[in-house]
Amino acid sequence: MGITPFTIPFSHSDVEDLRQRLNRTRWPDAPATPPWRDGTDLSFLKEICAYWKDSFDWQHQVERLNSFPNFRFTRNGLGIHFLHVRGNGPRPTPLLLTHGWPGSFVEMLHILPLLTDPAAHGVHLNYIPGSYKPFLEDGAEPTLEEKEFLATAARWYEEEGAYAHMHRTRPQTAAYSLNDSPAGLAAWILEKFRAWSDCGGDLLSHFTRDQLLTNLTLYWMTQTIASSMRMYRANGKTPLQFSREDFVRPPVALACFPKEILQPPRSWVQRGYNLNRWTKMPRGGHFAAMEEPQLLAGDMRAFFRELRG
Repeated sequence: MGITPFTIPFSHSDVEDLRQRLNRTRWPDAPATPPWRDGTDLSFLKEICAYWKDSFDWQHQVERLNSFPNFRFTRNGLGIHFLHVRGNGPRPTPLLLTHGWPGSFVEMLHILPLLTDPAAHGVHLNYIPGSYKPFLEDGAEPTLEEKEFLATAARWYEEEGAYAHMHRTRPQTAAYSLNDSPAGLAAWILEKFRAWSDCGGDLLSHFTRDQLLTNLTLYWMTQTIASSMRMYRANGKTPLQFSREDFVRPPVALACFPKEILQPPRSWVQRGYNLNRWTKMPRGGHFAAMEEPQLLAGDMRAFFRELRG
């Protein structure tokens, strides 16, 4: 058990294997529906996989990622990778930044230089997990706004939630194909970046190919798509459903990005969190640190600055 410095490895043979697998991709036929309606668009996927095979420079990205202070924490045979970027000033207070699926620490690289500033104790969020349910007293009724949110969430899970149901129930089944086919992995992950970001349906207008493929190649080279999906199965066994005694007491801020998935109303959050700050953002989505680092960092700094006094 312990924390040790870590260097992200690079392997020429692994890159060559990736290129060969991409070159041998057996493409399905395209459905007779509008692009993206039935899932990842075939022409888009072919184009980005061609760039991945012929132009993407993974070695350069590894060198860039290794320019940050990388570490691994190991306990009971399990390892967790993290960056530790020290803050500036005489009394920097640690901030813990976490990412969701299908992102990675790559999401945080643009926001890190904006946050190496003294902070204070509190919780800043830009996403409330979909499994969150606050405690309601017997006979208590959700407000009209809360009922509308719950209805919207139910429709969203019906239309968009197949991935989560697969992750929660049979993650290992999907892992065999996603761990073996880079094109399949790209389809699985990039469809979510398009659906959950504020890109207006044009993924490459909002992210560069290299941004998307750095995150994707990290999953591929580390073979961690299987473990990333198991998180949903674990969460399903212990969903975020608050009891009478459950309440997040430290000061909480929530940055509300308009294209975030399943954004609950303020009253729903206040039932379980000591909500001190609620900021409506003009743009951005699920990958806020990657999409709008200036907006997110500015709200975080303002929140923690208030706590420091």
